[in-house]
Amino acid sequence: MTSSCPATPLASTLHASHEPPLALDYPNDQGARSRRRDLEEPLQSSGEKVGQSGEKGLQCRRVSARREYHIVVLGAGGVGKSCLTAQFVQNVWIESYDPTIEDSYRKQIEVDGRQCILEILDTAGTEQFKLYMKSGQGFLLVFSITSLSSLTELSELRDQIVRIKDDPLIPLVIVGNKSDLEEDRAVSRARAFSAAQSWNNAPYYETSARRRNNVDEAFVDLCRQIIRKDVATRQIREMERGERMNRPSRKRKPGKRKLLVDKGTHSCNIL
Repeated sequence: MTSSCPATPLASTLHASHEPPLALDYPNDQGARSRRRDLEEPLQSSGEKVGQSGEKGLQCRRVSARREYHIVVLGAGGVGKSCLTAQFVQNVWIESYDPTIEDSYRKQIEVDGRQCILEILDTAGTEQFKLYMKSGQGFLLVFSITSLSSLTELSELRDQIVRIKDDPLIPLVIVGNKSDLEEDRAVSRARAFSAAQSWNNAPYYETSARRRNNVDEAFVDLCRQIIRKDVATRQIREMERGERMNRPSRKRKPGKRKLLVDKGTHSCNIL
């Protein structure tokens, strides 16, 4: 595993100091899936192999314990969304790429002792943003510290997400990419941090996809938020289910019976 550079002072202050250490599992390059490829195939990039028949049952139990989460990477064109995602999934730097191509990646990691499978959608263009927002469980909003307009665009994207999901507490991480271009900085740390605070205190990280600074931290923070929300939602559902099961059934109160007589047949019915 390649170690990342130390976090910037700003990013360090946003990390929860009480969180347990993170354990990351980097798959091989086959972990990436190109556009339109099937993401439902069995995961082969996690390094797990099935040997004897006795190990198959154990692996099946491990697989069943994994949770699958959908992450969407959004931001203006040219801010480094693809480079960030490729660094996180494959630990590679992309020198050139086609900004019009959407890529889907699949990666297994361990966060706080939980095995997770992440489906990461690296978006391109705005035509299907609404569809992405509906299906996403967590969002990595990326801008470039060299472009003020890219930060402004994030505000519109965040508002869209909240409106479509109808949830202001959706898992979210704000990423200021290209921190290696400090001499070209157009967005101050204070301004970016202030924007993140106004978006329900979303975590803010300054990253460098080229140098792999804070890349893991940003994605894992988002994954941790998704896990917490998923666990909380499941607990609420279990409580509601228990309340319904324990709720006493309604019984009709005994009332006076009525006697109806049919004069034609001289028969009577008791109601």
